[in-house]
Amino acid sequence: MLITKDYLESLNPCKNRFDHYLTYYSNWQGTLEEFLDLSELTQDDKKWVFVRSIPKDRLRLVAADFAERVLHIYESKYPNDDRPRKAIEFARKGATATAAHAAAYVAAYAAVRKEEKQAQIEIMKKYAREALKGEATKGAE
Repeated sequence: MLITKDYLESLNPCKNRFDHYLTYYSNWQGTLEEFLDLSELTQDDKKWVFVRSIPKDRLRLVAADFAERVLHIYESKYPNDDRPRKAIEFARKGATATAAHAAAYVAAYAAVRKEEKQAQIEIMKKYAREALKGEATKGAE
């Protein structure tokens, strides 16, 4: 998938965020992985595009990866609460969106830490590469 100005506009972003993108990248185009490295976009803008651009069945795995990276923070504060760990396990096994949501909640709780923001970008890039490989495989059939 090629990320372009037209593709982003087709996602119906809010006007001020799309205008911000155009200010810096009006002629840019590239893969989703490359998009995640654009320096003038916010973490939230990158996540917004990412969530709308990868296969929906992969989102639970992304949420589980996010949550797993920061699970130790939650568990150090609540050592007897195993619900987030179980939610991550369920999300990885293909459970409902509820499990993925619970895992994402744990990630959101701790992801405000600056070092986690770059880790989340790396996780999103991993899934962007997988999505790109999947598209190439479908195109070759």
